[in-house]
Amino acid sequence: MPSYTVCIVEDNAECAAALIDRVAASPFSEGLIIHEMASRAELESFVSEGRAIDILITDINLGTDAADGISMVRDLFPAGSKTQVIYATGYIEYCTPVYETQHVYFLVKPIRQSALDDALKKAQENLAGQNVQDGQTEQVSQGARADVPPKSFPCALTFNVRGRTIVVDADRIEYLESERRKLRLHTDGGVMEVYCSLADAQAMLPEGFVRCHKSFVVNLADIVEIGKDDILAKSGSRVPMSQKRRHEVKEALLDYLKARA
Repeated sequence: MPSYTVCIVEDNAECAAALIDRVAASPFSEGLIIHEMASRAELESFVSEGRAIDILITDINLGTDAADGISMVRDLFPAGSKTQVIYATGYIEYCTPVYETQHVYFLVKPIRQSALDDALKKAQENLAGQNVQDGQTEQVSQGARADVPPKSFPCALTFNVRGRTIVVDADRIEYLESERRKLRLHTDGGVMEVYCSLADAQAMLPEGFVRCHKSFVVNLADIVEIGKDDILAKSGSRVPMSQKRRHEVKEALLDYLKARA
């Protein structure tokens, strides 16, 4: 069983203790060597000693605007780093900014044991995969054939408009808006109107879209913030959200982020 160095950065001592207890209670805790830190300065000191960190579990709000986990990760563990970063925060609005950095999981406080278990499992799988890949690199460079993955194409929606067939890539759609028999597609290139029901359009969409209102469907990839009764999209648009669908939207967003990690 391999051993991994885990650093937990949390400025709240009570939260840090609770997190350490949950890590210890995880079925994936075997072989984990845990170091607790309360600030970026402590982590930087650890790194400056040349000590490798396999898994980093960090809060995002570390006490001040100048001390945040996202910028810390960006500076100390840039893209390509082998360190598996797990964010833990009480603020779901950070769910999009964390994608400025490389990370494996996004946990929302209060942290569920099952979610932490999934995060630790994913991190260790990635670390194990890195070891296998490192061992195979030399073979590939000496002429071993590497399999080429098949090309993937974006899902597209097609609409008949006055005898013409209009094709719209799903990943360009920010949200859909229904008004009677008309459907407005709000895309990165503007707004398009077609005659189609929202239900029929939603049936054509791939995973990654969620119904947030009886008249609106939003692209999870474009969500910046979930408010009380609307959603802030990357373009700055406010998409209406009904109270009865708020929980569904939040759960869908967390599942989406988990799948992307």
